[in-house]
Amino acid sequence: MSGLRWLAVLALSWATQAAAANRFESVVTRVVDGDTVWVQTAGSEGRRIKLRLQGIDAPERCQPWGAQATAALQARVLHQRVQVQTRAKDDYQRTLGNMMLNGEDLSAWMVEQGHAWSYHYRHSRGPYADQEQQAQAARRGLFADPAAVEPRWFRRSHGPCDCALALTAAVDRFSLLRARLRLPCRRPHSAGGMPVSVPVSVRQLQ
Repeated sequence: MSGLRWLAVLALSWATQAAAANRFESVVTRVVDGDTVWVQTAGSEGRRIKLRLQGIDAPERCQPWGAQATAALQARVLHQRVQVQTRAKDDYQRTLGNMMLNGEDLSAWMVEQGHAWSYHYRHSRGPYADQEQQAQAARRGLFADPAAVEPRWFRRSHGPCDCALALTAAVDRFSLLRARLRLPCRRPHSAGGMPVSVPVSVRQLQ
């Protein structure tokens, strides 16, 4: 066998071993949202991995249809044994990959059922464009709303869900405080014998 041919065979062997190492069985222990789960690999020394489903983009938890997308994925995979094929890591250090349940691609299922978009990149409609088109035509799930906004645009307008929820809570607390400050606090009698309304101070509310 020539040197070049031997190197080619060796490279193919390494590639096959690497691919096998990135395929494994695991159990879904937690569903974070419609495209992110925690899995635990099989065996006594099983590792916990945060897996971001590649090729789809589900609504944020604080976005319309976010709760339904999370519930749908949870009902389908939580505590189930799945097959995982990992690819790389994203900017948030989540493992990117695909997840199969009984031979079915769960990313394709999420898009087909109207719980996620195919991940659009520049001019590409993404790997699940056909499933997205079918869901749109049938007006399934989030596609029943013609004003549905893709998560990437939602994040640009509102920021991550944790920030949006914190801001909403702060606004709600401020609105409540302002409303309470407007409530009258009546003294028994004024100097003229008539009750008088006075503002409630912030200190009195603490």
